[in-house]
Amino acid sequence: MTPHQRFRQGDTVVSIAIRIDMTTGESYSRITDIQKFFLNASLFNANGVFLNYLEDENEQVVTHYPNHTIDIVATDPLQQQLERSADQQSVYHQQQMHQLINMVAQQNEMVRQQNVMLQEQAASKEREERMLQEQAESKIREEQMLEMQQEVIDRLIVNQQRVDAILVQNYELHEYPIPRLFVVLSDSFNDWDPRTVLMERFRLFFLC
Repeated sequence: MTPHQRFRQGDTVVSIAIRIDMTTGESYSRITDIQKFFLNASLFNANGVFLNYLEDENEQVVTHYPNHTIDIVATDPLQQQLERSADQQSVYHQQQMHQLINMVAQQNEMVRQQNVMLQEQAASKEREERMLQEQAESKIREEQMLEMQQEVIDRLIVNQQRVDAILVQNYELHEYPIPRLFVVLSDSFNDWDPRTVLMERFRLFFLC
């Protein structure tokens, strides 16, 4: 990989290839090379230490710091103001983002709780419907049992009525020994004339 030096200003980081002094062999970066990417670059800081310029053929240079990132400190008031404004906007945006994330999290929690509540209500409604269905089925079974019991009672009543009728009939037969079977015959067979049946006399003969 080409030897380079990393420079940073704000959130912008640029890697610039270093130059090597042909006499001393030291590595460095020219200010003009840096200003191609950072126009107002004039003050540099590495690990909290501000760096001094070196002179190379009347050219200001910065010594190479391997594996370090050199921060460019803005000296232009307008640039500083813009950076502060950008930082403030960044903080404000971060705050807004945190608030938005918290609001979304709260809304998600509310939606989750509402879903849980709806599920519980649906389960409760399902249990109530199941209970109502079981009660309706139980009522139908009770009505069927009552109908069957009523049918049995009706049969018993009919049988009892038949038994009572037989007992009454036997009692009547016992109390009234008059024969119930009889025949009606003409009083006289010799002069029987069917044409004068209304004028004829008849006799009643009991069989038993």
